[in-house]
Amino acid sequence: MGPVLQEAASRHPQSAEVHLALAKCLLAQGDNDSALGSLANFVEAFFNVEDSSEEHTPQRLYSTLLGQTLPLGYTPPPYTDGVDHSTVRGEQLHLYLNYSLLLDLQGDSVGSAEVFESAICSLTSTREVQTVWIQYLKHHLSRLQSSQNKMDATKTLRELTNRCLVSMPTSFPRQHGRGHWQDYSFHNKVVDLFMGCLEKGQRSAAYENFLRMMPNNVNLNLRAVEHAFATDDVQLARSLLATVAGEQPRPVGLWQLAVHLHLLDGNINKVSRLYKQATRLLPHHATLWKDYILFEAVYGGKEERVNAIVSRCRQNGVNIEEYLATIFKSSTASSKS
Repeated sequence: MGPVLQEAASRHPQSAEVHLALAKCLLAQGDNDSALGSLANFVEAFFNVEDSSEEHTPQRLYSTLLGQTLPLGYTPPPYTDGVDHSTVRGEQLHLYLNYSLLLDLQGDSVGSAEVFESAICSLTSTREVQTVWIQYLKHHLSRLQSSQNKMDATKTLRELTNRCLVSMPTSFPRQHGRGHWQDYSFHNKVVDLFMGCLEKGQRSAAYENFLRMMPNNVNLNLRAVEHAFATDDVQLARSLLATVAGEQPRPVGLWQLAVHLHLLDGNINKVSRLYKQATRLLPHHATLWKDYILFEAVYGGKEERVNAIVSRCRQNGVNIEEYLATIFKSSTASSKS
């Protein structure tokens, strides 16, 4: 990968993304000096810099490109041929990331964080701001791993994570038609990053905190319930699964966990109602219909009830005929024996 990136960097001297990938590759190989040199040489490619000049440091050149404060009396060099403001704008996201990494490699962690903050305030694209947030959180996560004071470092990361979650949108306009749609995929990625720094025993409280912030985040609810079951915290699972009673479609996994919990309680009637509600809200999910029919065949015992469920399934255009043939054949064979 290294030679390929070296070749790409030489062919695209002003591609901030390529040079960032090269620097990260060099870091992965343990070559910090070459990574730092690559980030410094890259920014010089935007300017007509005389070899003998020492005042045009990489920090000043990055600050020039990103419109940041420069020392009084400092005059930046002119752009090199073929570079203009539109060129710089097109590279803005990765210029921020390169500059932050350069400062971090120079040992200036505070300056690196300030560049991330500047990027979050300056960039206008939601996707780009999301990218910066992920890198910013990873920056703090690396600090946490090497910190002598884990408690304070975790507190800082938690505060930054919470700030990220509340500041980023989850509602987006539909591309076709009216209204908005909810997308928590970025938020769940952020939660996963934070959970990775916690001990297993600390995660239940963290999940509860995040769900208070994002009560409509059903995929997060699913993860929290799965974690509760994994840690044998049935009471927490029961509390979290109370949201399944709502009238909004839920992930199939959440319905299945709710069914599992009520089967543990021996509440057969509640399980039957859950399956009925789940298949009404998710009428085209074959697995739900299969589980519902098998449950009624095993626990209900009434043929007309099973037939009515099969009829509803067929009316929704869900093809599970092969499955039906298998279970009813097995049932017939069992009854004969």
